[in-house]
Amino acid sequence: MGGSISKMMAKVFGSKEMRLLMLGLDAAGKTRNLCAFARAGLIFVIDSNDRDRMDEAKNELQRIIQDREMKDALLLVFANKQDIRGALSPKDVSDALELDRVAKNHVWKVEPSCATTGEGIFEGLAWLSNNVKVPAK
Repeated sequence: MGGSISKMMAKVFGSKEMRLLMLGLDAAGKTRNLCAFARAGLIFVIDSNDRDRMDEAKNELQRIIQDREMKDALLLVFANKQDIRGALSPKDVSDALELDRVAKNHVWKVEPSCATTGEGIFEGLAWLSNNVKVPAK
């Protein structure tokens, strides 16, 4: 997933400078971090077909966004592996992660995606780009 996102970064963000961090549990579909540190936005990748690890993902996400460095960060959740029959819908992912509670102080979006086809990647990054607040120089 990291490779797919990296290819679309220039198209979506252009010359806008920002720091993003992409995280998720192993086997969720991400392959590497975009940046070592993030303040503007967090991309959290969920394996929508792995119901057994949703609580683990919720706890990890909560731990990350409670960090003071992340207090103003946008949250983009890629509900990955939407190409698999029976995968949780974006609404079901939102409910399983309890985003209304866990991310109540953040602007967030759950974007359905498929890393193998690129579906949803551009749309999610466009949302992030359109909503990020770039610090004044």
